[in-house]
Amino acid sequence: MLIVARYFWSDFGEANSARELATELVKLGVELVTVIHILETKDNTGAISIRSENSLLKRLPQMASYLLSKRAARILRSIQEDLGNDCVVHCHNLFPDAFLGNELERRRAPFVTTIHGTTTMRGELQRFIKEKPVNVRELSYRLGCYGFSLDAIRPFLKRSKGHFIALSARNAGDIMRQGFPASRVHIIPNGVDLEVYKPYDSYNAKKQLNLPVDKSVVLTVCAIEPRKGLHVLIKAANSIVRDFPEAYFVIVGKVSSNLWWYVSYLKKLLYKFNLNDHFRFTGFVAKKDLPLYMNAADLFTLPSYAEGAPLVIANAMACGCPVVATEGASADYLPQYLTVSNGDYNELAQKISFLLLNSRMRRSIGKEMREKALNEFSWAKIARRTYTLYEKIINDDSG
Repeated sequence: MLIVARYFWSDFGEANSARELATELVKLGVELVTVIHILETKDNTGAISIRSENSLLKRLPQMASYLLSKRAARILRSIQEDLGNDCVVHCHNLFPDAFLGNELERRRAPFVTTIHGTTTMRGELQRFIKEKPVNVRELSYRLGCYGFSLDAIRPFLKRSKGHFIALSARNAGDIMRQGFPASRVHIIPNGVDLEVYKPYDSYNAKKQLNLPVDKSVVLTVCAIEPRKGLHVLIKAANSIVRDFPEAYFVIVGKVSSNLWWYVSYLKKLLYKFNLNDHFRFTGFVAKKDLPLYMNAADLFTLPSYAEGAPLVIANAMACGCPVVATEGASADYLPQYLTVSNGDYNELAQKISFLLLNSRMRRSIGKEMREKALNEFSWAKIARRTYTLYEKIINDDSG
């Protein structure tokens, strides 16, 4: 197996998923030949990791992905004499896939792409129509969001003859609407480390994090940016605290240096609704501490307008924490009664308030979510499904 991923050793996002999956596939007997990525670190999987030395590429992700894809094609040519067509190339980003498809089509290597992020910006486009920009710099942010969608790079993907792994049925539908046949689109979700994300005592977790033990904590873990809908959560909180004054909102996540205008907007909303005492922004939190936050939470919410299949929801479920999320974030994780329309802060407030006022129902939902995570999201099960897909693709191609 040859892996192409812009980032592989990070503890977050697609990098973490690619690495966890690769580790489990190696346990099943898959030989990990090469990992091609931008950042270099020590390697414990036996792969040959190749670093991109040009720091400028980190600021130009599309160009970085183009160069990485070319490098992957050269490496594939060098090893194919020994491995033949049994060397699966697994790509973990839209842009390497878009640029790599032509090269691999000529070499008939089995080619699989997991699309981790947002497959379409439909939710964001709805926000663009309904919400006026809160700052002139939001215009460039909106343009940048569209540039990373499946719609924007469809001409490149049309040349690819590989297979796609979608993380949810909704994402699979988005891919097929671009004209790709169902035979090349497969649904396999990301996994969860169930030994790390598991339930333990909420009271002790709150004490360790210096969170108020007499409050009901509503947790959100996300980057601080408009697409994540934190302004919607603050508007919902204005109603929630009237019904449930003990509600306390904890936002875990960092903000990019070019998005401080959005933070200023959030601060204005908090001041407008007199909610400063009900919110805590923690900034960046290390991965090892996230299970503690999720166990301290009485409820987890993600009000995003557009997501792929966010791991934070699956992680919260594995901790036995009930979740309420928007349609743009819920993927296949949640039943309809725990899902709200994008941008609808009244509906979000109603569902969060209802669960905060019903502790017995919260506990019941939390147990159901833990069971779902155990049954469906272990990395061992996800790796087995991926391995089976590799075998099917190789057998179909050789037939």
